[in-house]
Amino acid sequence: MVSIVDSLVAPLSVINALVVAMCLKRPEEVKDNLKNLEEAWNNYQVYLNDEI
Repeated sequence: MVSIVDSLVAPLSVINALVVAMCLKRPEEVKDNLKNLEEAWNNYQVYLNDEI
């Protein structure tokens, strides 16, 4: 990556702070969304690797 700033620490810290703020503001909605994601991942076996 060629830029003035070669570190992604600051932008990722801002993103992390925004995600945490959203989770604190709407915990039930976040919980429901994560539950839906887990169900979708299980249905499509995203984290299941039968080849090993």
